Amino acid sequence: MSYLHRALLNTLGFRSMNVHGVRRRSQRALSFTDTSSRSRPYSSGPLRAIIFEQSGDPLKVLSARSFEPLPSPGQGEAQLRMRLAPINPSDINVIQGVYPAKPRARTDMGTPNPVFIPGNEGLGEVVKLGAGVVDLKVGDRVVMGASQTGTWSNYMNIKADSLIPIGDKISDVQGATLSINPPTALLMLRHFVTLSPGEYVIQNGANSAVGQAVIQIAPKLGLKTINLVRERPDIDQLKSYLVALGAHHVLTYDELGDRSIRETINHWTGGKPIRLGLNCVSGKDTTVMARLLGNDAHLVSYGAMSKAPLSLPTSLFIFRNLTGHGFLLSKWFDQHSGHDRRSLVMELISMMEQGALKEPANEIVLLDGSDEIIQRQVHQALTNIEAGGYGKKVLLKFAGE
Repeated sequence: MSYLHRALLNTLGFRSMNVHGVRRRSQRALSFTDTSSRSRPYSSGPLRAIIFEQSGDPLKVLSARSFEPLPSPGQGEAQLRMRLAPINPSDINVIQGVYPAKPRARTDMGTPNPVFIPGNEGLGEVVKLGAGVVDLKVGDRVVMGASQTGTWSNYMNIKADSLIPIGDKISDVQGATLSINPPTALLMLRHFVTLSPGEYVIQNGANSAVGQAVIQIAPKLGLKTINLVRERPDIDQLKSYLVALGAHHVLTYDELGDRSIRETINHWTGGKPIRLGLNCVSGKDTTVMARLLGNDAHLVSYGAMSKAPLSLPTSLFIFRNLTGHGFLLSKWFDQHSGHDRRSLVMELISMMEQGALKEPANEIVLLDGSDEIIQRQVHQALTNIEAGGYGKKVLLKFAGE
């Protein structure tokens, strides 16, 4: 099935789910944020989570485990039932140990050694509230306002003031994918240079989750986009898909080698310089892209999917005054208040409600059965993602949640 057909089917709600056997219980777990009260009443269902003890190859270090139910939430806490949690590239990097942020070590799980629960974003539903919580109610759908909260589980207890309620006007998939990629896109478009309406932004990895968010958010800011992607068998369908999202122009990296491409791009921009480039690929393709930037431009790097270093000609810095930046959303979160984080999320929710920011093409993997079965399901999902060209956001959903 082609990329476009898969994307359209998923947009219409035809998502695949894997269903298997029955649950089993094993070890004990306490509150995610409060380990002091072992006598509090427990929630009704067992805690199930994806865990790892040490960093490494996700297919070797990740396992699925069942634990005793969580205690009821403590003072200032909310207990969430996790409805969906995506697998993001950064989650894989965290497990591999090559990402600067990491979930906290869990010593309250009843395991012989401390463990980590991955997952940096997701959609939860409030099922219980601890004493003193007044800004949430049972049934609220919420997203995380903090980083590395361990969303690859079916339940969690978490500080209520770190949660952001999202209302009921956007889909579960939109909510679950709200906290990482759309904020990254919006902040990069705004944070580094003030662009005027009608100016162009150029980006690589345009079919990534962040790239698709950039394509959709840029027109809301009055900006236009030139979008670079890899050559592939269904490239015409991918180009049509991105244009349908709002891309103004889509090129392959191979097409950048055409001697006339600079003239073509100059025609598109009306001779105006491109002052913002967004890079999640690095390697030689980004070197070529950087040469298309004008004077006093900014190149923002937020990934390196090629796993190759970023190499830029010194002449771009000397003669064109190029400025290079790195962007890490968790660092922005750490440097800004809860009010700032909530304002950012609410702005993006408004775009979703207006239809300007659509639900990503996705696949929901329903985790059901024994720990061994769930472990195989997660491993298969990771294998599919790592193979590249998957074209869909994969989200985890524990059965019954």
